[in-house]
Amino acid sequence: KGNVYSIYYNLLFRVYKNIMMNKLKWRFPPGHGMIHGFNSAGIVTYAGDRIGSLTREIVQNSLDAKNPEIENSPVTIEFSLFNLKQEDIPDINNLKRAINNSYSEVTKLGDPTPRKFFKNAQKLINSNSIPFLRISDFKTTGLTGVNSNNPSPWINLVRSQGVSDKGRTAGGSFGIGKNATFACSDLRTVIYSTLTSSGEIGTQGVANLISFDDELGYKTLGVGFLSINDNHDALPELITLDLKFQRKEPGTDIYIAGLNQRENLVEEIITEVLDNFFYAIYKNELEIVIGNININSQNLQDIVLDYREII
Repeated sequence: KGNVYSIYYNLLFRVYKNIMMNKLKWRFPPGHGMIHGFNSAGIVTYAGDRIGSLTREIVQNSLDAKNPEIENSPVTIEFSLFNLKQEDIPDINNLKRAINNSYSEVTKLGDPTPRKFFKNAQKLINSNSIPFLRISDFKTTGLTGVNSNNPSPWINLVRSQGVSDKGRTAGGSFGIGKNATFACSDLRTVIYSTLTSSGEIGTQGVANLISFDDELGYKTLGVGFLSINDNHDALPELITLDLKFQRKEPGTDIYIAGLNQRENLVEEIITEVLDNFFYAIYKNELEIVIGNININSQNLQDIVLDYREII
C-alpha cells in the first residue's frame, strides 16, 4: 500500500509541476505612458567591463548572503558555461516575439547601436543552441521574500529598479549592480531560481528590452517577466536549465541567457576574484569553482603562481 501511495503522490506531483511550468510565461506589462529605451544607464554602466563587473557584484552579494548558521565553511560560488537548446528555454515563442517587436521599434530610430543589438538578438534566439552562464552559490541563505510584495532580497533583485537595502544582510544588496548580469547577455535576459534556508522556493526571469507595441497597440514597459500570472509572481519551483546541475541545498542560481563574452571568460573571472577577494579566500570565507578549476584557501598559492602573468 505504501508503494501505491508513493506512486500516486509522485504522479500528482508531476501533474502539478507540469501545470505550473505551463503557466510560466513571458509577460510584458503596459508602460502606462512610460517609455523604456535601449540605453539604460544601469546596463550601459557595465558595458566596458562586463565580466569583471559581473564577478565583483556576484561574489560580494553572495558573501553578504552567507548563512550565519553554517560556521567554518566558505561561501561557494560556481560558474558554469553550457549550451541550451532553443526549445528548452521557457516560453521561447513569447520571448522571440518580444525581441522581434523590439527590433521593429528600433528600426524607427536613427541610432544604429540598438538596431545592431536586436538584429544579433534575433539571430541568436533563433539558433538551435544558445550559450548560457549559470552562477550558483552555496552556504548562503538564498533570496528570501519570494512570496512578498514588499521590499525583500528577492523583490529587490527581480522586480525592482534602483532599489538597495544594505540593512537586509540575508540576500545582499541589489541596487544598480544587478544590471551587470544584463550587460553580459546578448538577449538582455536573465532567469533566477532560489531555495532559501527557510524553505522558500521561486523561479522567475527578467528580459530587459525596450518599449514596443503589444498586440492591442499599447506600448509596453519594455521589461518582461517570466512569471505565472499578470501579477508577475514567481513559479514556486526550482528550475534546472543546466542538465549537469540540480540544486539540493539553499542558495541561488542565476542563468544569463546568450552570454556575450566567452573568450578568456575563465581568466577574467579568476583575475577579478584574486584582485578583489584574495583575503576572503585566504581566510576560508570564499571558494570559487569555474569548470574544473577550484580556488580555495588550500590551493590559493598555486593558483596565484599559475595565473601570476595575468593578475
